[in-house]
Amino acid sequence: MVKLESISKEEAFRYMGGDFSKISDEELQILNDNEKLLLNEINVRYIYKVFEYDSENTTIAGKIKLTGDSIRNHLKDCNRVILLACTLSNAVDAFIRKRGVVSMLDMLSADALASAAIEDSLRLIDKELLNEFSDEYLTWRFGVGYGDFPLEFQKTFLELTNAGKLIGLSLSDGGLLTPTKSVTCVIGISENPLPKGRSMDGSIISKCQMCNMRKTCDFSKC
Repeated sequence: MVKLESISKEEAFRYMGGDFSKISDEELQILNDNEKLLLNEINVRYIYKVFEYDSENTTIAGKIKLTGDSIRNHLKDCNRVILLACTLSNAVDAFIRKRGVVSMLDMLSADALASAAIEDSLRLIDKELLNEFSDEYLTWRFGVGYGDFPLEFQKTFLELTNAGKLIGLSLSDGGLLTPTKSVTCVIGISENPLPKGRSMDGSIISKCQMCNMRKTCDFSKC
């Protein structure tokens, strides 16, 4: 079980396009106020399942193809994969919309805090997985849609994990996850040590390098 006691306001302000070292008193107060309210709405739910992985054919569960060079390279030397899905709940989506009635800045800060909260939640889940698979080596979370790993895999992902029934995840008509503050990702499991650029306890820079937006993203740490 994962329960957030706080949310990274520095990360949230970065999502808002700001530099936390230059945050104004008004902006910080709005973040603090929305953090307190948002924490009451968050209900972190997650599910993960482990599948055998055929690196030669880039398939899981014996027949499901993972397409794209990005995911193939990321899972090099892995013999199993974890499919992980996490969500903050529909109440968070509703909360963000309601904050828009107060002000646009409130809605923007609520949305940014929720984005930071899902990442904070995933970091806690990472620790659980590292403990559970302590005799093996894990890659960092490779999100569906990263690099050339197609977003269309979401439908298959939800079917394989039964995430709809277990944690309430679904796809919109446009193929986006609902609730919106949700993440689906693939984690590789290897019997041998992995390069730092691919290991779960390695550098976040590698994630930026795999992203199609890395050259234009304001948030890139590359």
